[in-house]
Amino acid sequence: MESIIHDRQQEYYAAINASNDAGESTVFIEFVLSAIKASLMDAINASDEMSDAKIDKATLRWKKIERTPRRGTLGLSIKILNL
Repeated sequence: MESIIHDRQQEYYAAINASNDAGESTVFIEFVLSAIKASLMDAINASDEMSDAKIDKATLRWKKIERTPRRGTLGLSIKILNL
């Protein structure tokens, strides 16, 4: 996670500044959630590369989440997780 934020440092500071300017943390929370998602997708993809086994249900869920748009999809992501 730390390395992903480091790689997206400009976006990180832009999100903090936008949140401060707006007086609410929505933009920053969306950034953090997208960084968490990227971190999880990297872990899943690394796991897939190391395994020849059949893809399990949890991995299929994350693959669906990976295909969802970045902003404003928290509700959609929760629906996918409940599959």
